[in-house]
Amino acid sequence: WIGTDRGPAHYNGATWKKDFTYMPQGSSFTWESVIDDLCGAKGKQRKNLLVSTLQAYNKVADMKTVPDEIKVPYSLVFSSPITAIYKDHAERVWFGTDIGLVRMDKAQFKMFGWRAESLTTETTIEGFVRDRWENASAETQKKLVQNIRTYGFMNNTKLKAGEYIEYPASPVSGKIITLSSGFSGDDIFVDTEYGLLRYYPQFHQFRYVMSGGLSDRKIEHIENRGGEFLFGIDDEVKVYSQGKPGFSLMHVRWLPELAEDIYYEYLTGVYYLQDWGTVGGAVTFISLGKSDQTTESGEVVGSFYSYETALTASYGAKIFPNLYGGLNFKLIYSALAPKVVVGHEKKSGTGTSFAVDVGLLYDGPIRGLSFGACAQHLGPNIQYIDAAQADPLPRNLKAGFAYRILNTDYQKLTLAGDIDKEIIQFKNPDNTWLLEWHYAVKHIGLEYSYSNFFSLRGGYIIDYDYYPKSDSSEKVSTDGYEYDSGDYISTNYFTFGIGLHYGNLQFDFAYIPKISDPENKGQPLPLSDIKRLSLTVEF
Repeated sequence: WIGTDRGPAHYNGATWKKDFTYMPQGSSFTWESVIDDLCGAKGKQRKNLLVSTLQAYNKVADMKTVPDEIKVPYSLVFSSPITAIYKDHAERVWFGTDIGLVRMDKAQFKMFGWRAESLTTETTIEGFVRDRWENASAETQKKLVQNIRTYGFMNNTKLKAGEYIEYPASPVSGKIITLSSGFSGDDIFVDTEYGLLRYYPQFHQFRYVMSGGLSDRKIEHIENRGGEFLFGIDDEVKVYSQGKPGFSLMHVRWLPELAEDIYYEYLTGVYYLQDWGTVGGAVTFISLGKSDQTTESGEVVGSFYSYETALTASYGAKIFPNLYGGLNFKLIYSALAPKVVVGHEKKSGTGTSFAVDVGLLYDGPIRGLSFGACAQHLGPNIQYIDAAQADPLPRNLKAGFAYRILNTDYQKLTLAGDIDKEIIQFKNPDNTWLLEWHYAVKHIGLEYSYSNFFSLRGGYIIDYDYYPKSDSSEKVSTDGYEYDSGDYISTNYFTFGIGLHYGNLQFDFAYIPKISDPENKGQPLPLSDIKRLSLTVEF
C-alpha cells in the first residue's frame, strides 16, 4: 500500500490497483444506501458528493439504478492527504490523514474521531463551532471550521434544521503522524498531533499512552525491535521495554559453618499487565535444621526440625514519570518447635503472622542514576504460645542507589550501594545518630557486564554487630560515653559473584568467602563461606 495526496493505491505483486468491487445485497438498494453501507456518511453535502463520485467512476447512465457490481475507488472517502499506513493482524488497513484515521476492512470504510449530530436550528459552520467550542481561541475555531468543511466536502457553509453535521469529537480526528503495532501486537499505536494514543481492539477504544510520559510528547517515529519500542521525539529517542514474565529459583547454604542443614529456598514469578503494572508471587522456605529436645536437666528426650515459610503476593507500578512504587503482602508461618509442648504450656512452638513491604524507586535527574528505599516486614508480632510471649518481626529499613558509570552497546559498569537498618527497636533512646548509623549494615558493590552475556560482581560489607567487644562492654555503658567504632565488634568482608545470560536463561552465583571470627580467633565466622545459586527463566 502507498498513500498519496489523492488517496491510497495497492500493489498486488503484478499490477497496481486503485479500486475494489462492491456487490450490493438485495433488490432495494439505492445509491444513498450503498454509501451508508460503505462508510456511514451522514452529512448531506458529503453524502451527495460521494454518491456523485461513485456514479461517475462507474459511468452509469441511469442515476436511479444500482448495478449488481460497483467499482469503488480506494480514494472515495479521503478528503485530505494520507500521512501514515498500517496493516493489522486481521488484514485491515489503517490510513492516517491530516483530519483523522480511516480503516478499510474488506468492502467498508470506517472513520474514527468524527461524530454526526442532527441540527435543531438553522445555522452556519462558523456558528456551530462558536457554540460548541466557545472557550477555544479564534485560531482553533478557524482550524475546526476548515477541518469540518474538508471532511464533509462542504462548499456551502449554511446548514438547515434537520441536517446532519459531522464534527471532530476525539483526538483521533486530528492529524495522524504515524501508525505502528502496539505493545501486545493486536493493539495499535496512533500518534496524533494531540499525543500518542493506543487502540484496544477488544474494547474498540482509544486511550492515551501514559507510560514514559509519552502521552503529551510530539513523536515523529515509532519502531518495534524485538519487543522494545523506540520513540523518536524531537532530538532524542525514548526506549520502552515491556516487562517480561518469568520465574526465578534460588538456593542458599545459609550458615554452613554453623550447621549443614540450615539453608533456604526461594521461588518467585512475575507477570507484566499492560497499563496496570507488574504482579508477582513468591514462596520462601527456610530450614533451621534439626535440634535436640531436652528436659530442664539437659536430658535428651527427642528431636525436632525447625523451619519457616512465607507466601508473598506482589504488585508494582509507575506512580509518576520518574517514580515507581511496590507492595508485598506476606503470610508467615514459623515452626520453631513443631509438635513440642513444654511444661504447662498448651501449645507447641509454632506461630503465624502477616507483614507488608513498601518500596519506592526514583530515577534521578542524572542519566543512569537511581535511588531506592523500602520498609520490610511491617506487621504484628508473631505469637507462638500466647500474646504475652509474642516476638517482633525482623522489621528493617533499606535505602540505596545505583549509578550506571558505563553504558555502551557491549559494556556496562554499575556502582551500587545501600544501607540496612533494623527497626525492631533502637538500642537506647539516648543514642546519637552517629551510633544508630554505626548499627546499620552498609554495602557497596560494582557490576561489570559484557555483551549482555557475562557479568562479574564484587562488593564490600561493613557490618558492626549490636554488641561491644568483650573488653569494652563496661566502657560503652558508662555515663558520658562518646562513640568509638573501635569499641564494637566488626565483620567487614568482601563478596564476589558472576552471572551468565543466554537467551531467556540467566544463571547467577554469589559467594561470601570464609573469614575468621573477630572475637574467636581461629574460628570461622558463622556468616561466611555462604554460596547462593539462582536460575531465572524469562518467557
